Amino acid sequence: MKAGLRRWWPLAVTLVAVWAVLGYFLTRPPDFHDYRKAAVQAADSGYNALATAELTVRAQLDGQVTGRFADGTLQRGSDALAGAWKQFSAATPVDAVSVGIRDELGPLLLSAVTVLGNLRLAEDAGAGQTAQALAALDPVAGQLSDFVERHR
Repeated sequence: MKAGLRRWWPLAVTLVAVWAVLGYFLTRPPDFHDYRKAAVQAADSGYNALATAELTVRAQLDGQVTGRFADGTLQRGSDALAGAWKQFSAATPVDAVSVGIRDELGPLLLSAVTVLGNLRLAEDAGAGQTAQALAALDPVAGQLSDFVERHR
């Protein structure tokens, strides 16, 4: 009987150690790295949504895609941007540096929501307003891209 216990003892210790390490990582408080990672992921998602919207609307203006395709793509971009905002707003800044990141990225994501919404409205108004909405999209996409590169 003792020989059987000796065989299973290392397995039991290993399982307890794995459980303890897993418990630590699941319950540890967030740190700056976690906040920065969440912010960069949100900014990257916002940039991707705007870049996809721009490509789609330009293709629609050139007659390469249908209006239904463009509408669906813009809707998915809006959903992705909403998800990025939700992810970003769920993260809590942990120090002064992360507060600075929040103060920089929050207005950028809000601008992204605004320009994507304006692009969706302009799509029904005609090519002239769509071109204006596209022109407003480029600077915001560039700022999001710059944010990602600086904080990656």
